[in-house]
Amino acid sequence: MEFDYIIIGAGSAGNVLATRLTGNGSVNIAAFEWWPDYRFDFTT
Repeated sequence: MEFDYIIIGAGSAGNVLATRLTGNGSVNIAAFEWWPDYRFDFTT
């Protein structure tokens, strides 16, 4: 999968940035947030 932007730290400011970047709907964004007890399987 390819992304135009990768946002590390998808808290309040990261989500605002992602929203503004997707204003025209033609970009792909990956936004990541770290939680100590959170596990995500990227293979699905």
